[in-house]
Amino acid sequence: EKDQPAADAGESGAVGLPPAAVRLALWAIGISGFCALAFEVFWTRALVFFLDNSTHAFTTILTAFLLGIGIGSLLIAGFVDKRKSLVGWLGGIQVLIAITAVLAIPIINNSTPVFERMAGATLDTSLPWRWIGVRFINSLSVMLLPTILMGMAFPLATKIYAQEVKRVGRSLGNIYAINTIGGVFGSAIAGFVLIPVIGVQKGIILIAAINALVGCVLLMAEPAIKYSTRVTAVAATCVVFLVVGGSSLLGGRMTLTSYYERQEIDQILSYEEGIGATVKVYRDIYGDRIISINGFPVAGEPPEYQDAQKSLAHFPLLISQVPNPRVAIIGFGAGGTSWNVLQHDVEFVDCVELVPAVPRAAHFFPEVNHGVLDEPRYNLILNDGRNHIMVTDKEYDVISIDATSPKMAGNGSLYALDFYELLKERISEDGIVVQWIPHHLLSDGEVKMTAKSFMTAFPHST
Repeated sequence: EKDQPAADAGESGAVGLPPAAVRLALWAIGISGFCALAFEVFWTRALVFFLDNSTHAFTTILTAFLLGIGIGSLLIAGFVDKRKSLVGWLGGIQVLIAITAVLAIPIINNSTPVFERMAGATLDTSLPWRWIGVRFINSLSVMLLPTILMGMAFPLATKIYAQEVKRVGRSLGNIYAINTIGGVFGSAIAGFVLIPVIGVQKGIILIAAINALVGCVLLMAEPAIKYSTRVTAVAATCVVFLVVGGSSLLGGRMTLTSYYERQEIDQILSYEEGIGATVKVYRDIYGDRIISINGFPVAGEPPEYQDAQKSLAHFPLLISQVPNPRVAIIGFGAGGTSWNVLQHDVEFVDCVELVPAVPRAAHFFPEVNHGVLDEPRYNLILNDGRNHIMVTDKEYDVISIDATSPKMAGNGSLYALDFYELLKERISEDGIVVQWIPHHLLSDGEVKMTAKSFMTAFPHST
């Protein structure tokens, strides 16, 4: 019996640990991957409000996320081989991930005033990296502690599960596989189920509760710790988590607000966190109603919004020589473009909108859209504008594109040459394509680049 070889990693893992505890560590790292990617989805949806929902927002968030994981792995690497009670350590880290994730909710909810003061000292400088730095610090303030702890969890699980050198490849493969599978399901469920059903705030608390539960199970499974100590640790975890989570819920619903919105909001009329975006309808300090997507105002009652919508409708239809033109509109907004198009003698109007909550907010703007959704010639299509143009077999005489800005995440593809080439396949021989370009949001070079792309596809442009 003394000459028996050590148990292989897939069966007993770390020396002295029963197979059940080793398998538990494997499942724990899978659930940890589920929770980690769910948290990343929640944090991304929240932090875009403070990163202007720009095309650089996700890169900033991902960099901060990976930096924390890297720091955590580096910190734990120095002493993971010297520690005992590894299952207990893994459980304690899961508990701390849960608590720090919930404690970050007030930072998310209240960071705009803090960081706008910081931004005030940097926005007027000639060094753009300072403003980028403010955004990066904002992301780190929410994610750094939880992600450092996440980075510590993986080496611990590896040490528990992969002990035999001759089995280390297979063991690491198992760990990576279950962690990755957990991450895939975590991101999908967070984005497509939890956010639209319970929202970002409750979603974070729910996922944190899963982390805490996993941590408690691991603590109870640690054979090197006395039973009474394990029970005390689990009880303390439950009390602390209930206090922290309960305080967050009692503090009221978290309403994400961007820097722009804080300057002008007087009253929030509607707030919906959906799959594609967070849509808010508010009354501004001048009494006008405005709809915003991920913190960026896109349409509403003020004249400057309605002027753009009227232009996108009337200019192409007044110029068009096609009787009863078939019209496609990309972007619903407050419905102003759609209504103004229907004032002309058109055969039908297809309006493509990506975010379902946007047309659901149409009833807040009756003076803008006049109930256009009930018009018989009007067809609302919930889809991505580029995808619709790519897959539809319809031909249009007028295509009007009312995207927000090429700098906004998700809109850049509607200002690209390949999209304009797709439009050429869907426009009739005498058709017209019109697009709004936000001069006030772009540099001169960016405006020229966008116009050059458009005119490459459509040489006869103005």
